[in-house]
Amino acid sequence: MTKVKLADIAKEAGVSVATVSYVLNNNQNQKINEKTRRQIFQIATLLGYTKNTYASALANGKSNHIGIYMGQYGFPLYNSELYCFLNRLVEALKLNGYDAVLLSSNTYGKAIDYLDAILCVSLSDEDFKLICKSNLIPILGVDTKVHEPWIFEITSTYDDIKEKFFIKEDYAFITYDIYSNAIKNQIKHRNKNTLFISNFAQLEKLKDFIKDKKMVVAGEELYDYIKNEGVNAIKYSINSTIKINKILECLKMSIDHIETQEHVFNI
Repeated sequence: MTKVKLADIAKEAGVSVATVSYVLNNNQNQKINEKTRRQIFQIATLLGYTKNTYASALANGKSNHIGIYMGQYGFPLYNSELYCFLNRLVEALKLNGYDAVLLSSNTYGKAIDYLDAILCVSLSDEDFKLICKSNLIPILGVDTKVHEPWIFEITSTYDDIKEKFFIKEDYAFITYDIYSNAIKNQIKHRNKNTLFISNFAQLEKLKDFIKDKKMVVAGEELYDYIKNEGVNAIKYSINSTIKINKILECLKMSIDHIETQEHVFNI
């Protein structure tokens, strides 16, 4: 089968080869209207065009691929939550010109040189340190405790609950259990009545835990389960657009080597 070239796409679309190149390489410096962009992508797909990632990487020093390590937990609700977050994150990366590569835990101790950066989501301290030790490309921790001052850390610590929901009295805070004790301690410091859920048996005892307090629940899946059990609660979304935007911002700074004094962000 003959390999599809940029000239083939340009001919079908009635535009220049340069315009096709700008669109397929997500060049944001060129002003190309959305209709033309969509047309070029559609024609490229119909013709079966495949981009030479390695040639592109040699040309601009970037692969535009971001690796993602995702923590695996024994609690089905949390795994479902993480994969919902993964879907939103992959979509946001795509809109910003990056392709996501889901990495296996089997590669924690191996060097990866075909990516621009690695995102580590909800990993243990030990796994995160091993990944950092094995790689020279930028690595970011998301809900993963970072111990080096030059590595970006974006973490949900829920320090705005009273202001966010106009709560004046004590409240019970319910969220998923995570690997990092340091992050758990941060969350408990900000929310003294915190319960980290790691199994369904704990959910059965919620009424004893909350007593007469208001209850705030972090996580869509956890909130839906509790609501279906007939327990009133306030939902705190952990897959927020603010969090994803901060991840994208930190990715750009790390890939482009932009200097900044701030590397830890509590969302």
